Amino acid sequence: MIIYAFMCHDIVANVSLLQQCYLENDHTTMFYAAKALMTLQALYGVIPNLYGKGECAAVCMHYMIQNRIKVCSYNADEMT
Repeated sequence: MIIYAFMCHDIVANVSLLQQCYLENDHTTMFYAAKALMTLQALYGVIPNLYGKGECAAVCMHYMIQNRIKVCSYNADEMT
């Protein structure tokens, strides 16, 4: 869980990230966080339990689910 602690520290320390996410409703950073987590899962296997708290965590999870659907549908099309 070192990655989780590192990410939490970065999110709390970066005030502009919180401003983008909550005040400006810009979720670009959450998209990149989701892509980073998906890359980790591609390298080391699926993370069995992901926990988050708040709107930004829900948005990040949404992006991960959408990305997983895209990857699975792409792989299914490639197999046929």
